[in-house]
Amino acid sequence: MKRILEINNQHILNEISISKNLLYKRITCNELLHLKNWILVFFDLLEKKLRHNLYLISVCASDSYPNIYNNTQIYSSLLRLCTQRFVPPIVRYNNDDKLCLKLLNWLHREHPEIGDKPFAIDDADFAIYPDKNFPLIYFLPSTSQRTLLHLPLFFHELGHYLYILHREEMDNLVKSLQENLKEFLIIPYEHNDKKYSEKLNKAKLIIARWYRWIQEIFCDLIGLKIGGACFIHAFSLYLRTSGRASFYQEEDKLLTSTHPVPWLRVKFLAAYANDYGLENEANLLSNEWKLIASSLGIKEQFFGFYQNIYFDDFKFILNDMIEESGAISFKNYINQDNFINTLNVAWKKFEESPDSYYNWEKCFIENIIKQH
Repeated sequence: MKRILEINNQHILNEISISKNLLYKRITCNELLHLKNWILVFFDLLEKKLRHNLYLISVCASDSYPNIYNNTQIYSSLLRLCTQRFVPPIVRYNNDDKLCLKLLNWLHREHPEIGDKPFAIDDADFAIYPDKNFPLIYFLPSTSQRTLLHLPLFFHELGHYLYILHREEMDNLVKSLQENLKEFLIIPYEHNDKKYSEKLNKAKLIIARWYRWIQEIFCDLIGLKIGGACFIHAFSLYLRTSGRASFYQEEDKLLTSTHPVPWLRVKFLAAYANDYGLENEANLLSNEWKLIASSLGIKEQFFGFYQNIYFDDFKFILNDMIEESGAISFKNYINQDNFINTLNVAWKKFEESPDSYYNWEKCFIENIIKQH
């Protein structure tokens, strides 16, 4: 056992050395320096713990090996976390990353709670690793990183981190919503006979599912609050041709889905867009999705997971969640030199002339990278 522990601890140290050499060799932009330094400090601390482990292995009796083994497992997991999540964005860095990194750096600076938290981007479908104790990694497809039209979807991902920052308050608000849903879904069946037990069980599953779903709708509304019209356009462009599942899903699929049907998300986006004074965009969004659904022969059906009578309760809770988040509002940034205005200008250009937009975008991105 002693030899096994020695080999594995030495191997982890060697992997750290390899990772450090990779980081030292990579030339990155200013926006990634904070992450790079964070990783190097993290590795230094991990190295100290591993050397202490090796010391314990050399001096301790065999009855200490289980504890040393547990420590080795923890250090191995921390290494994997770092080399799989945080090192790759540094190693993969190229000049095209600057657009997204500059946008995210600006976005973080506009939110005092986030400030100088280390962050990076990587290649995958839109997502984020939201963690209070570790750097933020934003994911988006490599092609989306190179067009202004998809970048507003970052605002949705930031919403996930804002939720984490206020998790206790947010979870309490979500629980309040679930209690309200009980009045619609559970109380009518509580005192009926056994034939209603199936409906009662389904109602409980629906209420449980909304714990995840309401977070996604909250993040959509954070995207809308931050980006305004550009978020509506980006959201719709990205999802409206994703297939029939964007409009309709079977009941059994809904019971396990981590996201609500996009058409349901559109309903909330349109309602809030109207509240934000974006009536034209709200009407366009609703009408386009209805047109696609009609063309596909799809009728609105959420199998009781959502009904219009729920809306006021949802809105009451969502308003409190948005207020708690502290997210900035697009209304304070329009017609100024900033990324929110830039993305809205880009979408306006695209709507006016899709054919000529891409040549304009190419030149504009080059200017953004130079100016910001």
